[in-house]
Amino acid sequence: MVYLDDIIVLSPTFDQDILDLETVFLKLKDYKLRANRSKCHFACSRVKYLGLWITSRGIEVNPGKVSAVQKIPPPRNVKQLQSFLQTSSCRLLNSAGRNYSTTEREALAVVWALKKFRGYIESSKITVASDHQPLKWLMKLKSPSGRLDRWALQLQSFNLNLEYIPGKSNVVADMLSRLDFDQEIPSCEENAVSIDFPARSPMEIREEQLKDEDLRKLIHCFKNDDKDVNHANWLERGYLMNQGVLYRYSHDSESEEAQLVVPSHERDKILKEHHDFPNAAHYGSDGTYQRIAKRYFWIGMKKFITNYV
Repeated sequence: MVYLDDIIVLSPTFDQDILDLETVFLKLKDYKLRANRSKCHFACSRVKYLGLWITSRGIEVNPGKVSAVQKIPPPRNVKQLQSFLQTSSCRLLNSAGRNYSTTEREALAVVWALKKFRGYIESSKITVASDHQPLKWLMKLKSPSGRLDRWALQLQSFNLNLEYIPGKSNVVADMLSRLDFDQEIPSCEENAVSIDFPARSPMEIREEQLKDEDLRKLIHCFKNDDKDVNHANWLERGYLMNQGVLYRYSHDSESEEAQLVVPSHERDKILKEHHDFPNAAHYGSDGTYQRIAKRYFWIGMKKFITNYV
């Protein structure tokens, strides 16, 4: 049996094993392939292959693959019990699902889980906690893509609330990677100032964005009825339209708020308000970047701020 560059030869007897090995090596020679001697193991009663143990008794689980589950401590409260129970409900992606974008895969997980447990939860208020922030925003879009649109229709029969939880705080879903139940989640520090564009309507902000040639092309890509590959790529990178205004969400941000995409002629103003004003505290480049990134975004923003500060 061959999987990529891994070959395993299973034979009922030792003599047959010698003949089978000869056949394999002759075939490798025909195609001018060479086996690494240090990685070859002969006449083994059991061998590790593709993460499993192949033995004379059949296929066995590799203990190293299940040790994380075996070492789970007994739950001590409701939250830990929920975490434990949710590790037992999972599925693998099929060939089609593996080609989905990250956001589509996250949405698929929600749809699959709701359908699987429909008989238990259909009449109840359901909270879906996810560390994938775009999922929350996509469910609010008026015109999602075809697949997401179909899934959104399926979800309408549920009393559903989508809640974003930052990855490091999502201890219920990511149990195996966060077995330390007593770990404290660091709190966020409040900013001294909160500055937005002057009170302007979405239409006025949109007009400013359209003055930027790059943003204008991006906005037209989203508004075009014929959604192409470019639209899917921008959506995957976190961009979205809301009330005609272009936003982006950062996968690294812990905030539930999307970042307003700033046109080129507004960037100096945003930077000065967050660094130069008397109540801005005059942080260094990293601190200034972190404060601005909570609300705004533009490509090359970090370099732009570093060069200024």
